[in-house]
Amino acid sequence: MGVSRRQTVLLASFYGCYFAALGSWLPYWPVYLHSIGFNLQQIGWLTAIALGVKVVAPLFWGQLADRVGRYRVTIVATLLTSASFTLFFFSRDFDEMAWVTAVYNFCNSGPMALVETTTLEVVSGQDGAYGKIRRWGSVGFIVTSFGVGWLLDRTQPALLLPIIWGWLVVGAMLSLLVPQQSTTASATTTTGPAVTTPVSWSPWYHPSAPWFYLAAMAMQFSHGAYYGFMSLHLQQHGFSATAIGLLWTLGVVAEIVLMSYSSRLLGRWGIVPVLSLSLLMAVLRWSMYAMPPTWSLLLAGQLLHAFTFAAFHIASVRWIYHHSSPAARATAQAWYASLAYGVGGSLGLAAAGSLFADRGAATLFLVMACVASLGWLASRRVTDTPPVTNSSCKPRN
Repeated sequence: MGVSRRQTVLLASFYGCYFAALGSWLPYWPVYLHSIGFNLQQIGWLTAIALGVKVVAPLFWGQLADRVGRYRVTIVATLLTSASFTLFFFSRDFDEMAWVTAVYNFCNSGPMALVETTTLEVVSGQDGAYGKIRRWGSVGFIVTSFGVGWLLDRTQPALLLPIIWGWLVVGAMLSLLVPQQSTTASATTTTGPAVTTPVSWSPWYHPSAPWFYLAAMAMQFSHGAYYGFMSLHLQQHGFSATAIGLLWTLGVVAEIVLMSYSSRLLGRWGIVPVLSLSLLMAVLRWSMYAMPPTWSLLLAGQLLHAFTFAAFHIASVRWIYHHSSPAARATAQAWYASLAYGVGGSLGLAAAGSLFADRGAATLFLVMACVASLGWLASRRVTDTPPVTNSSCKPRN
C-alpha cells in the first residue's frame, strides 16, 4: 500500500513549519542574543542549554508516547512548544533567558522524534519516500534562513521573535492532523535487515550500538562550531546578514538534493558506509572553515552539508528504525536525539563558545575536524547485522 497524498501533504507541511522555525533560530538566534547585550561566552552557554535539555527531554517524550499514544503526545508537545516560546518576549537578563531556553527546548524536543517515527512507519517499504517527505523540512529551513537574513539587513533582530512564534503556532495546528501511529507496521523496510527486537528497547542491546552512538555524538559535537558561531564568525569578517542567509540556504539546497536521491545512495552504498563517508566529509568541511573565509571555500563547504547533515541523518534514523520494535520506535528515536543532539550537541556548543572566545575560529574548526575524525574511527566499528536475541532482549509479558 502506497503513501496517500493526504498523509504526504500533512507530514511534509509539518516538517516545513518545524524547520522554518529552526531556520530562523539556528543562523540568527546568536545574533539576536548579541543584539540584546549577551557576550560570546553567555551565548555559548545559552545555546548549550538549548541542546543540553535534549539529553533527557526526548526520552521523556518518547517513552510517554510509547505508553499513552504518540498522536496525543505529539499534539501536547507542539502546543507547549508554541506556548513556552512566548516567554522569550519578556526575557532579557541571563538567568531569565537560561530558564526560558531550558523550558522551551524541553517542549521542543518532543515533536520531531515522534513525527519522524510516524513518517518512517507511514512510508515503510516505500524506497525514497522518507527523503521526499523530509526534504520539505529543508525547504522550510531555506525560506526562513534566507528570508530572515534579508529582513534583518533592513530591520531589527527583535523581529526574529514573532517570526519563530508564528511558525510554531502553525506547526501546532498541523499536529492535530498528522497521521496516527500504526499498530501493525512492519519492523523491516526494503533497505534494512529483518530483525527481532525487544519491546522494552535499550540503545545498547545491539553489539555495535555503542560505536554508532559515539559516531553520532562526535558528528553533532563537531557541528557546535557551525550552528553556534558560524554566523558570528562571518559577520566579524564583513559578511552581511543577506550573504550569511544565502550561505545557509545553499547548504540546505544541497541537503534537499541529497534527500531526493537518498534511496539510491543508501541502496548503492549501504547505511553504515554512508555514515562513515559523512564523517569524512565533516573532517574536510571543518578543515576548510579553519582557513580565512573566502567565497570559494564557503561555497564548497556548504555543499558538503548534504553529507554532514542529510546523508548522516537519514542513514542514522534508518539504522535505528531497522533495529527497534514497532512498540518502542518512539523511544528508540528519542535515544538518538538524546545522545547525539543532546549530549554531543550541547557539549560541542559549550566547547565552541570557549574556543571561539579564547582561540578564535581557526582553532575552533580545527578542533571540530579532529572530533569528526574520531567519529569516523567509531563508525568503522558499526555493523548492520541483526543483534543476537537472548533472554534479556525478549519482550516482557
